[in-house]
Amino acid sequence: MEHGTTEAQTLTDIIGKLTELEMVGYIMYSPKLKKKILLTNEMYNELDKEELELHQSRHQAVMQAMDLVKEVLSEEE
Repeated sequence: MEHGTTEAQTLTDIIGKLTELEMVGYIMYSPKLKKKILLTNEMYNELDKEELELHQSRHQAVMQAMDLVKEVLSEEE
C-alpha cells in the first residue's frame, strides 16, 4: 500500500485490499457468556473438534443402545 499525503477515502485505503488481509480469528457471539468474543483460528478449530467428538460419541451411544434393543427383541422371539 502506498503511503502518500492524501487522506484515506475508502476502507481499502485504511486497511488494505481484502486479498492482502489475513484471517487470524473470528468474532462470535456467545449466548452462554452473553458477549461477543474473539476466537483465534486455533480456538475455533479446537471448538469444532470438540463438537465433532461429542457428536460422534453421542452417535456411538445411540448405536450401542439400538444394538442392545435388537438383542433383547431377538431373545424374546
